[in-house]
Parts: sequence; C-alpha cells; structure tokens
Amino acid sequence: SAAEVKGTESIAASLGIQGRVRATAGNAIVLCYRDENDGRLIHIRASRVGDNGIKPDVWYSLDASGEFVEVATSC
Repeated sequence: SAAEVKGTESIAASLGIQGRVRATAGNAIVLCYRDENDGRLIHIRASRVGDNGIKPDVWYSLDASGEFVEVATSC
C-alpha cells in the first residue's frame, strides 16, 4: 500500500507488506517492515521530513534492516 500527505502537521503511514510513503515538508512518515511469508512485524520506524535524511516529496519504504530507503516510483 502507499500513503501520501501534502498539508502540514500530517503523518503518512503505511503499515502493510511492501508499504511506501511520501510527505511534504512539515509532515512525518511511518513505515513498518513485515516478513513477506507470514506478515510478522519485524521493524517499525517514524521520522519527520527533514530528519534522518528524509527528503520532502520522495517515496520511501523500510528495508529488512529497518532503514529508510528511497523508492523510484509510487506503486
């Protein structure tokens, strides 16, 4: 699934398998990484845009190590 926010003080959250999010400046993102076989939750992470290297208007997912990674397309 994918989530996107463009307002201010908003949160884009995707909590499913292979989730993607993006947000504009002044917002935050939340992602989790789940085992693709059984859906078990492995990692969950949140950040404000501008912190932790998160850029505005860029799609992100969470990798198996629990790190944010840029995603080339929206879905």
